[in-house]
Amino acid sequence: MDTPFGKSNDDGDEAALTTVRIGAFGNFLEGMDDATVVLIRIENDGAETIAESDYTSRDALHGLTVVFRDRTVRGVAVTQPDVHDEYLLEHFVPAGPAGLHSSGRKIFLPPVPLNRNQHFKLLVLLTGGPVNSDVRITGGLQGGDVVRNKGVSIDEELPLFSRQAKWITAALSLSVSVLAATIAWPQAIVPPRGCETGKLTVVGSTASTRRRRP
Repeated sequence: MDTPFGKSNDDGDEAALTTVRIGAFGNFLEGMDDATVVLIRIENDGAETIAESDYTSRDALHGLTVVFRDRTVRGVAVTQPDVHDEYLLEHFVPAGPAGLHSSGRKIFLPPVPLNRNQHFKLLVLLTGGPVNSDVRITGGLQGGDVVRNKGVSIDEELPLFSRQAKWITAALSLSVSVLAATIAWPQAIVPPRGCETGKLTVVGSTASTRRRRP
């Protein structure tokens, strides 16, 4: 998610109305008409568990770094919706060099261990640049890679099958087709094991005729 809190400056129109604010939002965002909010999900979607020692940053205190182009970080909130994984939040405190902190357009994340399919989210308040400006997550993982995935928005239709499921379905279909072709293909008749082979010639005829009575 990358959306404006105040006025959109995508096209340079300072008067463009993109949000309506009342109550605390009006006071909270005073002087922040170009504020934007970004929601980032950090997830281990690989096949192996990520340990703290798997992060390969030269700075042992940092695991990953989030970089926003043309925008300044004003606030960060870390969330973990799964109650069973709340212990992950302990890795972000205390704030500062030994934990979560930001400087300018960067957010520095501690090396958080993640089991398979575990994740946490960052809700970031920014000012300065337009929505959809470049957001990068840098860092390294021993035996793996940090990649950017595309989330499905609420307006998009979820796919019936994932890419992995499609590949598995195609492989199974091919295997069944090969098996069916093998069964349908005519097979040569093989004599039982241990039988001798040879040739038999029949001379004469065993046919008989029946005489008809007058």
